[in-house]
Amino acid sequence: MKEADIAQNILSNLDQRPLTGNVNEFLTAEKQGRNPTVRLERGILTRTFQMLHDEMRQTSNQASSLIGRKEFSSSTEQLDLFHNLKAETNHIKHDMDELNRQVTDPTHVTNIEIESEESGRHILPVLELDLQKPKEGEVDTRIPWVGIGGVGSVTEQNFALWMSLALQGERVIVLPYPERNETKPDNWRKLVRKHGKGASLHEQVFIQAVAAYADKIGIKKVNLIGHSVGAEVVIDMAMQAHPAVKINHVIAVEPVGFQGKNLLHNSRDFAFSQAKLTKADQEAWIKMVEQGKENKPPTMFDWLLFAQISGEKVFTPDNLARVQNTGKFQIYVGEQSPVVNVEKIKEITQKIQPDNTTCLPEVFQVEGANHDSLVTHGMGFSRVLLENLQSETPSSDDIHELSINDMESSVAEHILKSIIKTL
Repeated sequence: MKEADIAQNILSNLDQRPLTGNVNEFLTAEKQGRNPTVRLERGILTRTFQMLHDEMRQTSNQASSLIGRKEFSSSTEQLDLFHNLKAETNHIKHDMDELNRQVTDPTHVTNIEIESEESGRHILPVLELDLQKPKEGEVDTRIPWVGIGGVGSVTEQNFALWMSLALQGERVIVLPYPERNETKPDNWRKLVRKHGKGASLHEQVFIQAVAAYADKIGIKKVNLIGHSVGAEVVIDMAMQAHPAVKINHVIAVEPVGFQGKNLLHNSRDFAFSQAKLTKADQEAWIKMVEQGKENKPPTMFDWLLFAQISGEKVFTPDNLARVQNTGKFQIYVGEQSPVVNVEKIKEITQKIQPDNTTCLPEVFQVEGANHDSLVTHGMGFSRVLLENLQSETPSSDDIHELSINDMESSVAEHILKSIIKTL
C-alpha cells in the first residue's frame, strides 16, 4: 500500500470522529497546564499514531507493540509515513504549547485603557498570539488579525480559531468583551441599552482599543475577523473611519444583525437549538464550552443583554454601503445554522447601492455547518479562508458554496492532508 493510501485510510477513520469513548480521555491526557483545546488536539494526535501503529502491526512480519524497536518490520511506505508524521507532529506540538503559554500567561497580555463620554472608562486585556515574531532588525510585513469572539467571550474562548490562524503563520490580536473585564462603568448595561441597536457601543469600545493597541505596537493596518455577535461588531468597525488604523480584510463568520428576532425566539435559537448541536458533538463541546470555562461566567443580567442585542436587526443596504475597508469583505454562514439565515443576508446585501469607496461583500454558505462549526473546524476554515483571500473570487450576486467536509476539524487531520498533498 502506498504512503498516500495509508495516510488516506487513517484520515478516513479520523473523519468518523475519534471521540467515541469517554471525553475525559482527551481532557486529562497530558494535562500539564494545557487548556482543553490543546489537550484535545494532542489527544487526537496520539490517537492518529495509535491508528498508524495498528496499521503497521497488521502488515508486519514481526509484530511489536513498540514502533521504535529494531526488530519491528514494516513496509517502507509505512515507515516513511511514520517519520513524516512524527516530524510534523513534534513541530506542531511545540507550536501549540507555545500558543498555550501565550494564552494562559497573565504577563503576556497588554492592558489597554480607553475612555469616552459615551462608553465610559475601560481597561481591556489585549492578547496577541504569534509564532513568527521577527528578529531584531527585521521588518514584519504581515497585517495582524484582530479577533472578536462570540458574545460575552474572553480571550481564551474561540481559541480553536485563533490558534489555527496562528499555526498557519498569522499574527492574531484578541480582545475580550467589556462585560468580562474588571474595569468598566458600573452602569455599562444601561449605557448599552441606551446607545442604540445591537452591539454598536461594543464596537466603539473595540475600535478605540484596537487603535490604542495599534499605536502602542506601531502598526497602521489590521484585518478583522469575528464570530456571531463578534461578526456584527467587525462589520460595524469597518463602517467607522479611524485615523490611527486602517482596516484591510473584514471576515464575518455567522454574523447576527441581519434579521430581527424577539428575545424569546433568539434565546431559543442560541440556548436550545445551537446548544443541542454543540452538546451532541464532543469536539465542539470541548472547544466551545470547556475552553474558557474556568473564567467567571457572565451574570444572568449579562446574558439577557446579550440575547437582546444579538437579536436586533442592525444592517441595512444603506449602512453596509459605508463599509470601506481596503481588502476583501467576506461573510461565511453555516447551511444548518439555527441562528443565522443566509437568505436574509443575501436579501440585504444584493440591495446595496455602492459608491466608489464601498467594499461589497462576498457571501459563502458552508454545507453541513452550524453556528459554531467554522470555529470548531478552525484548522480547515482558516486554511480555506487564507486561500480565498489569495484568489480572485468570481464576481457574482450568488452565494458561493463550500462544504464543512472539506475543512479539517483537527491538527492531526490537517497534518495528514498536508502529507497527502505532497506525495
